[in-house]
Amino acid sequence: VDELIHASVHDGLRTLRGGNVCFFRHNDLWDLNQKLRGLSHPVVIAVESVYSMTGDEAPLASVLDLCRETGALLVVDEAHAVGIRG
Repeated sequence: VDELIHASVHDGLRTLRGGNVCFFRHNDLWDLNQKLRGLSHPVVIAVESVYSMTGDEAPLASVLDLCRETGALLVVDEAHAVGIRG
């Protein structure tokens, strides 16, 4: 999970039972890649397309490539992209 994902996602993750949550540095593909290596269980990567507090955009194409390489699933929060992205 990107460390700057919306607070509501952080709140939801705190309610998980039996799941492991790992945060990676904001938009840092190297850090994400390092944390994905060696994982054998199903992995879900969560990012925002546009981050509400900073206005940064996630490098979605690169994250998707990494998902394909590792078999991870990708969840993209689009809540703050309305009117900004098509």
